Amino acid sequence: MDKGSLCTYASVSRATLDEWIRKYNVPFVKIGGKWIIKRSDFDHWYQEFRTSQEQ
Repeated sequence: MDKGSLCTYASVSRATLDEWIRKYNVPFVKIGGKWIIKRSDFDHWYQEFRTSQEQ
């Protein structure tokens, strides 16, 4: 997915996603100037992120 698709999927704004990428190392790769992430990689990252925020 690209950033726009992920924002829709995760129901977050572009600003929130950019903050997560900067602060929390969302596992994106940059290919030809475009940020790409696999949905399964995001789901795994998000589950760990939520768990860490609850502690």
